[in-house]
Amino acid sequence: MGKRKHQTEAVGSEPKRKHHHRHGDSTKHRVRKTNKIEGGGSSNTKESRSLPEPVAKAPLTMTTAEALALEYTVSQLQESVRKLINDAPDLDQLSEYVHGLSEGSDSQDSINNDEGDSIASRILILTRNQKVQLAAKLKTLYEQKKLRLFKQIAQFDETTEFTDVEPVRLSLKRAGSEEGVNTGDNNEITMHYINVKGPNGEVLPQLPVIEDRALEARVFMHKSLINNIKHLSPEDVLHSHNERLEFLGDSVLGAAVTQILFKRFPNANEGDLSIMRSKLVNNARLFGYSCLYEFDKRLHKSITNKDQFLQGKQKLVADVFEAYVGGLFVSGNYSNFKEIKSWLAQVMEKDIAYMEGRGVVQERDSLNKNAKAELYAMVGSAALHPQYVVLQEGDGLAVNYKVNCMMNDEVIGQGEAKGMKEAGIKAAMAALSNREAIGKYNSIRMKMPRDRSVIAEGQQTRSEDKGEVEDSVQPVDLPVEVPSVGEEETVDMKWKNELYKYLGERKSLPEYKIQGQGSEIKALLSINSVPVCYCVDKNGKRGSQQCAKYMLENPKLFKQCFVFD
Repeated sequence: MGKRKHQTEAVGSEPKRKHHHRHGDSTKHRVRKTNKIEGGGSSNTKESRSLPEPVAKAPLTMTTAEALALEYTVSQLQESVRKLINDAPDLDQLSEYVHGLSEGSDSQDSINNDEGDSIASRILILTRNQKVQLAAKLKTLYEQKKLRLFKQIAQFDETTEFTDVEPVRLSLKRAGSEEGVNTGDNNEITMHYINVKGPNGEVLPQLPVIEDRALEARVFMHKSLINNIKHLSPEDVLHSHNERLEFLGDSVLGAAVTQILFKRFPNANEGDLSIMRSKLVNNARLFGYSCLYEFDKRLHKSITNKDQFLQGKQKLVADVFEAYVGGLFVSGNYSNFKEIKSWLAQVMEKDIAYMEGRGVVQERDSLNKNAKAELYAMVGSAALHPQYVVLQEGDGLAVNYKVNCMMNDEVIGQGEAKGMKEAGIKAAMAALSNREAIGKYNSIRMKMPRDRSVIAEGQQTRSEDKGEVEDSVQPVDLPVEVPSVGEEETVDMKWKNELYKYLGERKSLPEYKIQGQGSEIKALLSINSVPVCYCVDKNGKRGSQQCAKYMLENPKLFKQCFVFD
């Protein structure tokens, strides 16, 4: 019974040496397991008396079930240690593997895209996940014979005697929220670019590179893919998908485009600049830029419902472009805004040049905003008046709106512009220049009996909702201020649709403009370019509904903006 049992050797075992326990050194101590229960006096040696007085512990109580559970826990620990020794890469292996993945082609990157086993997702997990990094570090220490404890744990069994404990210390620190960011004082960042061709082989502006491959992989990682990884902590999930980068990129993109347009169009007013910026940074436009660089093919997601993905595809791919801009900004230590702006200016040059060539700002300034009113005054009447028909819907940038101005089913003018409102005004201006048509319909108007050309004096209409008789002859000063409703009152959201239907049947459309912020939001309703009414409310949507409701309850106002039955 007193015979010494087998003692497990450490990794790379050397000839056995006695461990000399120096006086007062509390970092090492020997624990000899024997089959004898030593009395309290046997351990009361001079060496033990020199150690700090141990803290009193509560008496141990343990059931058989608890002891078995503890044994099971140790078995699981041994199994985990063995797996780490056998399967984990060391730091050099991990670094070489990630480097090899980084050199992989984009075509390989699309393999198993929806299953989360793409090159980008592997790079992200291997470099971002600190537990993977810990496993590689432990394997490295083990191979360097600095972690003999691992082999001892792995080979420990009932024939092994536990004789010694040696300290092992890891140098740890809290990782930053963004990987690969230099937070030092050196802000000199060199941007690298790669040559890229578009889907049709066209040469594109060089693509700036996100130097940190893990950060780049994160740009193309949709949240749906990461959410399925159950063992990640909430913080790991947050820093593994692209939503934070998208948020940052949206702000950087907006600021860059604002500066580009501000410099390119020195005579544009705030409204024109806002319109142009919205055309350049909307989802449709960013989707196009993203597809040019084939970012859509690199997006990793886990959306099983294909119809659901296709419905939101444009926004998802547009978000990737914003995330890439955000990734560039982070990769450049937040000091490369000038370089990002220069790249975006090149990417958007074709669209900006289109705006410039089409004279977006000059066109707005040259429009005769009273053209529709002047045309009506020359040829219009209650029985016969100009009507405006939309021939072609536009997208506000590449495709223009086309509108015909018609009298008695005859086209007397046509307008084309990026906005429907401007196209209608241009159609009226074209009609005013059509001397033959003006002469013809002015003559018809002059010959028309007065009882047909004007609304009879004293003619009255009844408002369907209020049941009140209203005079339809006397004009009202426009725009009319519509009272807002109290916060406790609910507003029916049907009125805008009802007004749209009413005006659509009469070849006209409403236009709403929201201005202001905070508690003073002004909703202005215009019809046929005539500002009809406005409502000041804390909520622009409620104000718009109030304006639409007011118009339907006061049909006499339609005639003042050239809408007739």
